[in-house]
Amino acid sequence: MKNHTLLCPGVIALMISCAAPVEKRPSKPPVKQRPPTKPPAPVAPKAKPAPVVKKLTPAAPVEEPWPHLMDKGVFSDFDKLSTPRLWWGCTPGKTSFTVRTGPKVLTILQGKVPVKSYRYKSTVTFIPGSYGSGKASGAAILFKSPSGRSIAVVTGSARAAPPGAGALILSTKDFAELKRFLLRPLEVLTAARAKKNDLDKDGIPDQVDTLMGAIKLTQNHASYDASYFSMGYPKGDPPKGKGVCTDVVIRAMRNAGADLQVLIHRDIVRNRSRYRYIKTIDRAIDHRRVRSMLPYFKTHCRLLHRSISKETAREFLPGDIVLMDVTTFWPGADHVGVVSDEKGPSGYPMIIHNLGNTKYEDLFPSTPMLYHFRCNYRYL
Repeated sequence: MKNHTLLCPGVIALMISCAAPVEKRPSKPPVKQRPPTKPPAPVAPKAKPAPVVKKLTPAAPVEEPWPHLMDKGVFSDFDKLSTPRLWWGCTPGKTSFTVRTGPKVLTILQGKVPVKSYRYKSTVTFIPGSYGSGKASGAAILFKSPSGRSIAVVTGSARAAPPGAGALILSTKDFAELKRFLLRPLEVLTAARAKKNDLDKDGIPDQVDTLMGAIKLTQNHASYDASYFSMGYPKGDPPKGKGVCTDVVIRAMRNAGADLQVLIHRDIVRNRSRYRYIKTIDRAIDHRRVRSMLPYFKTHCRLLHRSISKETAREFLPGDIVLMDVTTFWPGADHVGVVSDEKGPSGYPMIIHNLGNTKYEDLFPSTPMLYHFRCNYRYL
């Protein structure tokens, strides 16, 4: 009898399940491999640009502050603002120069009238005398006296002077301003001669000193005020910020050392017939009237013109005094001013005066000019 092994149903079921085909799961697609990237080619480092070297222009040497003219006059707070311009009418063929050695001042003259002064430097003392006309010698203008002495006008330093010549050193600005005139005669003044036209002994000729005083007044801008002011004597003056047209002339001439308060008062006392309108003498007001100035100037100053025209405009020099007629209700001269260093748009010299306030103004020819005076301060 055959031996049959009996299998339980659970085992049979397991055997059947194991024998059943196993369903294959779909496989994932293969991951594509990126091709290896080539390493970047080495980049040569950029060469640094060569540094740009700027060629520096050597700076012009800085000129040390130049000394100002030593003005001794009025309103000293405006001294540094009182330097005039070189007069517009200067003509090279009619100019000349004078040199003072103490203080060191060079002055340009139109004809025989000083029109502007300059401070100079020097390490030598110049011998008084005439040095003839200048001649260009390198960077210098050379003057020689008949005796063989020589002066070289230069700028910068004494090294620019030719050997053997005394150096008269001007500032760069002043040398440039004067260069075209420096071929004219030059004279070194004796001390006695220099004092003849320098009443206050500050080294500045009276004509230029008067102009500088008037320029100071344009900086002060005093308003017009015809009030009566009590004042001292001598050198009495209204408040600094006030005045009338006559105060412009009084203050400008006082800047040169001439005190019109004293001068006119003395003339009134000695010559009452010239001032018939004055009933009672008053030292605070008499000199501040145009009617008092006119007879005084007629007697003590030189009357040059009674009118002005294009042909005579150049004869009105800076520092001259002019009397005008600005009103219709008062016949004759009723206004006064100082001829300035500037020319107006009209082609006539501008006047420094006070009519509203102290200023430069182009008055001619619309304002009648009645009297033109030039004063020699030695004879005031």
